[in-house]
Amino acid sequence: MENEPKKTCQACQYENRPENNFCTRCGISLNAKDDEGPCLVFADGLHEERFPLSRHENKIGRDLSNEIVIHDAQISKQHAVVIREGERFLVDDYGSKNGVFVDGEKIQKPVIIEDGSLIKLGSTLLRFQRE
Repeated sequence: MENEPKKTCQACQYENRPENNFCTRCGISLNAKDDEGPCLVFADGLHEERFPLSRHENKIGRDLSNEIVIHDAQISKQHAVVIREGERFLVDDYGSKNGVFVDGEKIQKPVIIEDGSLIKLGSTLLRFQRE
């Protein structure tokens, strides 16, 4: 394990262990190299991080076990999930305290998201991008 190359965080330049998916210093995804394909991006204009949706289920929350980790005190440890069904993508609440909103509407069941859909989790706003 010592001979494996370390993953360098593109944001803070911290050298992380090879098995890490997120930087242990700043929390940014270390797998953000995937610039193509469906993803979620911050819609606040301040962040440039992309979260690739490469798995069948992409869990979102504060806990480091999620595929997408967002540091927002209003987001649950396991807040939401984006599910890929063929060419369709759906977002569902994962039992969060504050709920999940898609294009301003609080969802009660899985909702299909389209290119440009806005997903609000806590105080964080994400935009779905197909490419």
